[in-house]
Amino acid sequence: MTISADPTSQFFQQALALSQALHEFKSVTPLLEFALTQTLALSQLERGLIGLVSETNEVKVAVACGLTETDLARVHLRPQAEFNADTIYLPLIAQEAVLGFIYLEGANSLPATLKVGLPHFANHVALALTNVRAIETAHQLQVTLEQKMAERTADLTQANRQLQKEIAERRRVEDALDERVLSLAALYQISQDIAAQLDLEAAYAATHRAIEQIMSAEAFYIALVDEARQEFEVVYLFDRGRLPNRRYPMQQTGLNSYILRTGRTVRAVDDSLTAVMTAMGAKIATTQPGSVRSVLAVPLNADAKAIGVMSAQSYAPYAYTETHEQMLATLANQVAIAISNARLFQAAQVARLEAEQANRLKSRFLASMSHELRTPLNSIINFAYLLGLGVEGEINLAQADLLNRIGDSGRYLLGLINDLLDLAKIEAGKLELFLEELDLRPLINSTLSTTAGLLRNKPIELRQEVPDDLPTVVVDATRMRQVLLNLLSNATKFTLQGHITVRVWFDATTLTVSVQDTGLGIAPRDLPKVFEEFIQLENAARQSGGTGLGLPISKKFIEMHGGQMWVESVVGEGSRFFFKLPRHHST
Repeated sequence: MTISADPTSQFFQQALALSQALHEFKSVTPLLEFALTQTLALSQLERGLIGLVSETNEVKVAVACGLTETDLARVHLRPQAEFNADTIYLPLIAQEAVLGFIYLEGANSLPATLKVGLPHFANHVALALTNVRAIETAHQLQVTLEQKMAERTADLTQANRQLQKEIAERRRVEDALDERVLSLAALYQISQDIAAQLDLEAAYAATHRAIEQIMSAEAFYIALVDEARQEFEVVYLFDRGRLPNRRYPMQQTGLNSYILRTGRTVRAVDDSLTAVMTAMGAKIATTQPGSVRSVLAVPLNADAKAIGVMSAQSYAPYAYTETHEQMLATLANQVAIAISNARLFQAAQVARLEAEQANRLKSRFLASMSHELRTPLNSIINFAYLLGLGVEGEINLAQADLLNRIGDSGRYLLGLINDLLDLAKIEAGKLELFLEELDLRPLINSTLSTTAGLLRNKPIELRQEVPDDLPTVVVDATRMRQVLLNLLSNATKFTLQGHITVRVWFDATTLTVSVQDTGLGIAPRDLPKVFEEFIQLENAARQSGGTGLGLPISKKFIEMHGGQMWVESVVGEGSRFFFKLPRHHST
């Protein structure tokens, strides 16, 4: 009599594999299409859709199979799963928020296993959706940041080129303007220093010093627009000890409002000053001793938009000429660039801190999930082993084969989970090494014996070239065994015939190990990607599965020992992985 495989075990195997696959997607739509297809397959239904909650709390169809937008009218968003005679509703919940739902239609009679398992699968879909959205947001932020930096660099380059042209033009004027040319040269150097400043207070002070060198300025200020509060903020002020309000409301009249509205420079001197100020609705005393007689004000422009005003004022009549106007405008350009760069730098700092926090959360999540998965997985492996021994009764060859597959798959998945846990610990800085003085020869013999079982009758010879006088090294034996097994396992995957050789040599300060194969080899363009996390090369993807974590983790282990790991390869001839360890470990 033939006994069929346990449906519960089959379902959980399939669900674990699907949950792992969900976290490999990098964009939302393919993830949701995969999730809907697999949910329909698990429930043996043909019609369904996935709805997502938008930022405006509207529910919209993201993907659908056999259903349309009009079918949403039959679905009500709620946090509990429901299994009815002809519908299935599975909420997508992450961080206690309902992101959307999976809705299926069709006659169904699900076993209890699926009614328990499907909501868990939906939770994995929600977690994968949250991760993909975070990846897309971080990518978009990076692209935006790079574009902004490129734009700022282009603005600075263009401003410098323009300034160079102005300096060259003034060198061709009459001898009477030589002094002005020298001033412009000094101004150019100052403006470069200003534009390069990320400390805005220092940039404002440097601008003021430059103004005092090239023109009369008993008063000088820089005012920036606060659009959120509809105010001007005076960020720098020098006025012979008089300090007006640092903030005041934006109005339709006044000097600053006029410049902000029109984007024009204002130069008013002596007789014309009163008329110009009155036309703009500005109040300024011009008849009292020590009062302002000349005003020069220019806009601060960033991204083709006025962000503020910079102004110099003098008690002397006719203090400002067209040359002074051009000089102040040039300084204003550099001040605007400095302000934009400082704001961009601040935004980049915030983005970096957010990215670091996201990485810490990811590591914490990986560590938590790895622990949660290992316990039931160990149970599956042990139960399969016990059933294979006949503890619950005699089994036939077909059943024994299935149990062996369960055990192999479980151990393989457990290895992947352990890799994820190691990676999370490394990134969190919580992985500890248990160092001891060790002779590598027994460890190499042991790992070669284990590797022999992975060859699966391939015509491959395992070799070793280890000197008899090999010195001991101070290492973590478990992690060193893991490194050697990863390198040897990697070699067996991509070597069809020939040999795999482990070599060891040493000098006065270091000990070097290499694992060389006669396999497919790695293309030169792919060599920089070998030690990247979750990356599988083209040949690797065709030959074998895996998460792409073995080599990156091995490299990190070697670096934690104070060593180095690298690879050399020729396509069609094979690859050779090296790692070097210090003979004397420094504590």
